[in-house]
Amino acid sequence: MSQSMRQEEIPTACPRCGKPINQNRSSWGRIQTSCGEDGCRQYVYRINKAKRIDKERQDAVTALSQAILHATDVLMQMDREHGHLQAQQIVEAIEWKRCKHDKITILEENAVAARRRAEKAEEHNQHLEALYKQRIQELEEEVRIYQSLESTIHSIGLRQLEQQPEA
Repeated sequence: MSQSMRQEEIPTACPRCGKPINQNRSSWGRIQTSCGEDGCRQYVYRINKAKRIDKERQDAVTALSQAILHATDVLMQMDREHGHLQAQQIVEAIEWKRCKHDKITILEENAVAARRRAEKAEEHNQHLEALYKQRIQELEEEVRIYQSLESTIHSIGLRQLEQQPEA
């Protein structure tokens, strides 16, 4: 890390384990990036390496994009009739040969999104199942009430029939 970091950019806790660091650091002291344990140092190293690789990759993509734009401009200027078709074919060929890692990343992102959708659907289904079970219980209770009312009405009707004189 740069020694000329602003005070608010200096880490005060280890990014992996959370132990305090740089608490009593003097202005000429070295800035610590981790607590010093092997696992924490390796964690910070992997993070910094990933950042470097991402920056190098981004720089390469930018340089490649500029080179492709320049090449397609030259093609279109040299051949006004078919230059745009050739430029389009070049871009399609590059896209077709795109890095496998990009395709794998897209597939992984799609898998994560599909898993998230499946989990949400499962939660929704469980919620609906609970609602349906509750409604079934309510309906079964209503049926029992209706049956008891029916049997009560039937017994009252039988008693009244017995009490009526036969004509």
